[in-house]
Amino acid sequence: MKQLVLENVSYCPKNSTEKILDQINGEFLTGKIYFILGKKQTGKTTLLSILAGLVRCTEGKILVDGEDLSLTNQDDFRAEKICCLFQNGNLVNDSALANLELEMLLSKQPNRTDELINSLQIAGLTDKKIKTNIKKLTKKERQMVYLAKILVSRAKLILLDDPSQLFSELDEEMIVRKIADFCRRNDKCLVIVSQSNNAIKFADELWGLNGGKLLFIKEQPR
Repeated sequence: MKQLVLENVSYCPKNSTEKILDQINGEFLTGKIYFILGKKQTGKTTLLSILAGLVRCTEGKILVDGEDLSLTNQDDFRAEKICCLFQNGNLVNDSALANLELEMLLSKQPNRTDELINSLQIAGLTDKKIKTNIKKLTKKERQMVYLAKILVSRAKLILLDDPSQLFSELDEEMIVRKIADFCRRNDKCLVIVSQSNNAIKFADELWGLNGGKLLFIKEQPR
């Protein structure tokens, strides 16, 4: 994936007449970092869900390298091209290492055990904790697993739902810097949505989401 484009995208939940997203447009390129600011209940998570192919827009279309996402195999798209972390972290009831091994399986990647262990160590887990069940880890340690999931991903599109909450027990700026550097080195597109502006300095482009509209604010020189 090199380019993802939103064309007049709207989303209205079933049994509702109020649009959460209203005729939004945007272009997201690999090698760039995008930060989308918005208050609570402005549709940030809905937007990420649409970008990830988890929710279908009710109007408009999403183009991935010029191809309409709705006409593609969305299971393959999510497995091979997307790494998406919502605020609950998406972990299963198993060890930290097993969670990363499952990520490899779902994304159709070979199981690179040594690399997975190294990523968990870089994220801050000890060898003992790497093999410990997620339920026995502290909240801070589980958030280290979230970080490791990103660092082992081969996906070209990385989506983060409010890092101030996702990494609430860690140093948010340090974590976002690490993820941003990883994405730039590996020519990935990183899209962050948040109500906090703590880490906006790492973005190439700053956007705002308000009243269902996605608005470009400014480009930030690197």
